[in-house]
Amino acid sequence: CMDYITILLLIIGAANIFFLFLLLVGRSENKYFGVFSLYIISTLFWIAAMYFFRLNTVSGDLLFTKLLYVSATVIPSSFLYFTYMFPFNKFYAHWKGVCIVTVNSLLALATFHTDLIIKNVVVNSGHEHVITFGSFYLVYAFYIMSFFVLGFWNLYRKYKITKDEVLKKQSIVLLGGYVVAANIACVTNLFLPYFG
Repeated sequence: CMDYITILLLIIGAANIFFLFLLLVGRSENKYFGVFSLYIISTLFWIAAMYFFRLNTVSGDLLFTKLLYVSATVIPSSFLYFTYMFPFNKFYAHWKGVCIVTVNSLLALATFHTDLIIKNVVVNSGHEHVITFGSFYLVYAFYIMSFFVLGFWNLYRKYKITKDEVLKKQSIVLLGGYVVAANIACVTNLFLPYFG
């Protein structure tokens, strides 16, 4: 029997597959296809990792726990990169892209190959798994939050400077949607597990 969280994950996964399909169909007209596809694919990877993490029945088996947290690093990175491109389809400072990829790669490697971010997981049958976080987990959380906040700032700034009314509306809709989604995700996946 599937619980409501698993059902919700499957619904969100299906919605993201649908969005990816729409991007693939309209990719010739969509100038943001590549970077937004990365965002959707990283979200799908996170959903799959969360699904398998929740199925795990062996305490101390860190594979899906670490994959869950590695996949989560790509979501704010791809979002931030997208906000530098939107709505003008230009990435003015190449060094910003290099910094985003470098920081993301270093954090992903530290998450997967060390115990600095995640030390252990204890499986409690019938309850949520308990993750023991490493000494650098707050650095990880700061990275996630700061990349989202910087992306929000980029969208807000572009909303203010854009003269085109359609682009202004797109900017504010994106900003509102991402603020709500990112705040829910950060509270439920970054802070609640950390504070138990």
